[in-house]
Amino acid sequence: MDSLELVSEWEIAGGGASMPTRIRRTSSITHLRSRIMKIADEEREVHAGDLVYTPPDTPHSIWPASVHAPIRGLAFAIGTPGSGKVDYS
Repeated sequence: MDSLELVSEWEIAGGGASMPTRIRRTSSITHLRSRIMKIADEEREVHAGDLVYTPPDTPHSIWPASVHAPIRGLAFAIGTPGSGKVDYS
């Protein structure tokens, strides 16, 4: 059975972006407002209320749709069975 391992709230300043990230042992669901998200090779704009699923070991990054507005979101990390603990520090 999968288990919820982490819930985090985050913010990226206008004009900023997250570094591409890849977490091998967890998938994630992210709640977003207007911004651009890239998962593997697919890039698209997402909007308020969208939930985005990122499979384990898949590179992903995110940045504001506008350089003038910060973005905020909630991320939920879901551990996969037998994957062991992940160090989120």
